Amino acid sequence: MRLTGKLADSRLELQFTPLTTAENQQYLLHWALTGSDRSTEVKSGENAHNTLHHDFVALEFGRVMQSRDKAQWMVEIPTGKYQGPLALSVWVTPVNNPCEVLQAAGLNNPFQREKEQQMLPMETIMTTAMATGIMFAKPKQSSL
Repeated sequence: MRLTGKLADSRLELQFTPLTTAENQQYLLHWALTGSDRSTEVKSGENAHNTLHHDFVALEFGRVMQSRDKAQWMVEIPTGKYQGPLALSVWVTPVNNPCEVLQAAGLNNPFQREKEQQMLPMETIMTTAMATGIMFAKPKQSSL
């Protein structure tokens, strides 16, 4: 199995190649944009007047059916309204069994901003891992 792709600005393009191709098998791409270094000030209850700290909070998530007869996807990740450290996780499942994760991958801080550029160029080939864990890949910077 192989999950490859690239992320440019907020557009994610992925392609999945299964080990075997079952006839008429279709796949779903699931994605989650998570934020770290978040905090919540609790106003009432047993934690009143405390500040709780959170990492890997799901900010946005979704799933997309494959395009036509190929296991390919193009997704716009809504990142503009979020500040702080972000991570992007993706995983592929069969349409008929969304609990069976076939392949997973992730990027840590994929939308990191540079001082002189609007967005860090992200021509990234995702490093993949089996469903037992997500491997984070560092982006390969393009020279402009």
